[in-house]
Amino acid sequence: AVPAPSAAVPAPSAAVPAQSAPGANNSTDSGWRWRKCREKLATLRAQLTDLINGATPELMTFKMAIQTTLQNRLAQFCASDEPQLMRQRQQQTMLLLLKIFSMEPFVSFYQQRKISSIRSVPNGEQFAMYTYCECLLMQAEDQFSEPAKLRPDEEGADHLFCLRIAQSLAMATAMLCSCSKAFQPMLLSFLLAECPLLLPHPPPPDWEAGRELDDRVMRCRSLGRLYAALFCAPPLMGSFSRPKEFSLNHMWSLAAGLVRLSATGRHSHLLTCATLHSVLEVAGASMWRRYGAQFVKLLRSALKLYDQESYFIDSSAVLLVQYLQFVLAAGFITDLGATSSASQLMSSA
Repeated sequence: AVPAPSAAVPAPSAAVPAQSAPGANNSTDSGWRWRKCREKLATLRAQLTDLINGATPELMTFKMAIQTTLQNRLAQFCASDEPQLMRQRQQQTMLLLLKIFSMEPFVSFYQQRKISSIRSVPNGEQFAMYTYCECLLMQAEDQFSEPAKLRPDEEGADHLFCLRIAQSLAMATAMLCSCSKAFQPMLLSFLLAECPLLLPHPPPPDWEAGRELDDRVMRCRSLGRLYAALFCAPPLMGSFSRPKEFSLNHMWSLAAGLVRLSATGRHSHLLTCATLHSVLEVAGASMWRRYGAQFVKLLRSALKLYDQESYFIDSSAVLLVQYLQFVLAAGFITDLGATSSASQLMSSA
C-alpha cells in the first residue's frame, strides 16, 4: 500500500487538483477536475478567437508585441549555463514580465516600439496571460525534455542545467501567479489539459490521437518537470510569496497517485513512468526532506510495483526502476541547488 503523509503535515489545498487520502477511490473526482480544466481552456480559446476575429489594429499590435516579446524573453531566460550571464538575462526577463503583468508600458521585441500598458487595451490582460501560457509550454517542451539520468550532477551538465532552468522558470511563473489571481487557474488549466497525468488521471483517447508516442513521452517529461518545480522551487523575489495552493503536499499526492494509477493498469505505463520520474527528479529531494521515512516507503512501493518483468518492455519503466534502485541505495536524491542562483537573481546584474 502507498503510505500516507504524516497527519502533522497539512493537507493540500482544495484549490489545487490533488489525490484524496491514500486508498480512496478518486477516479470520479479526477475525471471531473480534468473535464473542468479542459472546458475552461476551451472557453478561453474560443473567447480569444472571437476577440481576434473582431480585433482592432491596436489589439492586434498588442497581441503581436506580447507574443514576440515573451517568446524572445523566455528563450533568453533559458539560453545560457554561464552563471553571471544567466543571472543578467533572467533579471532582465523578470523585470519585463513584472512590467507586463503590473500593467506598465513596456518596450516590445515587435518592431522595437513602446507598447501601452495592458490596462489601456481591451482584454489585454487576458491576452497577456494566455500568450504567456502558450510560450511557457513551448519553452518547456523545447528546454526541459532532456532524457532522465541517475545522477544529473555527475552524468550530464546539460541535464542538470535543464532541471535547474525548469526551477528558475517555475519560480518566475509562480511569482506571476502572485501578481494576478486570474493567471493561476489559467496556468493550471493549460498544464492539466496538456498532460492529464498530472492530476493524476488517465489520458483520454483523444489526447493521444495524432501524436507519436515519443512526443507524448517528451510532453509528460517536460511538463512534469515544470509542474513539479512550481510546487517546490523557492520564491524568486522576497516581496512575492508563493501562492498558497502551490504546496509540496500536492507533489506527495501526485507521486502516490501515479503509483496507484499504474497499479490499475488502465493506461500506458510508459507515460506514467516518464511523468513520475520527472516529478521525483525535481521535487524528490524536497519531499525526502519533508516526509523522511514515509517518502522512502513510497519509493519502495513504486520500485516493488515497477520492478517486474511485465514492465520491462517500457523504456521509461526501466529508467525509473534504475533511478529508484540508485536513490534508495544512495539514501538521497540530488538537490538541484537552484536556490543559490535564484537568491542572487535580482541583486546581480
